[in-house]
This record gives sequence, structure tokens and C-alpha cells, in this order.
Amino acid sequence: MNATDLAKARDQSAPPPDADSTAEQSMAGLLRPHVWSFAAIVILQVIGAIAGLAPLLAVVELGRTLLSHGPIDHGHVWIVVFAGAAGLFVRLVFTAASSGLGHLLDGQAQLSFRRQLAAAGARTDRLVLQAPDRRAGNGGGDDELLRPGGRYADFWNISMAPVASE
Repeated sequence: MNATDLAKARDQSAPPPDADSTAEQSMAGLLRPHVWSFAAIVILQVIGAIAGLAPLLAVVELGRTLLSHGPIDHGHVWIVVFAGAAGLFVRLVFTAASSGLGHLLDGQAQLSFRRQLAAAGARTDRLVLQAPDRRAGNGGGDDELLRPGGRYADFWNISMAPVASE
């Protein structure tokens, strides 16, 4: 390789970014504001799952105590029963908190996505809609996308039918 080859290699433009990597970057950008809420949901789920082991361990300990030779320690049996019940309660509380937080996060994320999509739509007069299988897409303004027989037109008719009938 000589200096001419190096100059040609340096002058070549970088290849365009892969569409999948661009989509991943944009998805990460959309989810970044909600990362702490996602983390809290995972932590609450983990605590609930670990607490859910307490009743199982309590049943094992209760069986070991009741099947042992000799007199039964009633105090120990009640402690084991209460520990199992407390584990069930902790699991219920943390799982419910995770579910509630997940519901709130879902609403916030959807609202955020819709606002960003509306802002993007306001900046342009042309939309590109891609089918879920990523093989076919439709693009154009509202008039072009609403032509009869297209997927977007079908979606528009289904989604706007209740509004038009009111």
C-alpha cells in the first residue's frame, strides 16, 4: 500500500449506518428517560420473587418439625407459620407495587412516544410507514397514504370510524 492508496482510503466516505442499529439507537433514546422506572420495577419484582420463597421454606420447616421424633415445639411451629404468612404478604405488596408502577410507566411511556411522534409529524409533511415484517413500506403525504386499498387507508378507516359516526 502506498501513499496514494492511503489517500484514497481516507477520502472514501463511511458506509451508511445499518437501519437496525439506527432503530436500536432511536429506541434507546426513547426509553432512556424511563430507565430508572424500569429498574425500580425489576427490583420490586426480584424482591417479590425472593419473598415468595418464604412460604415454601416455611412448609419444608413445618414438615421437618412435625415429622421429627419427640415432642413438637409449638412455639417454633407458630413462628414458622407466621414467617410463611409474612413472606406471602411481602410478596403480595412488592408484586402489587411493581404492577402499579409498571402501569404508570406504561402510560407515561406511551404519552412520551405519542408526543415525540406528533412533534416529528409536525416537522414534516411526508410520513413513511413500514409494515411490521419490514419488507414493504408506504410513504408520502396524507393524500397519497389514504388512497383506497392501502394498509394505511384501512388502518385510518378502522381507527377513525368511531369518530366519524359520532
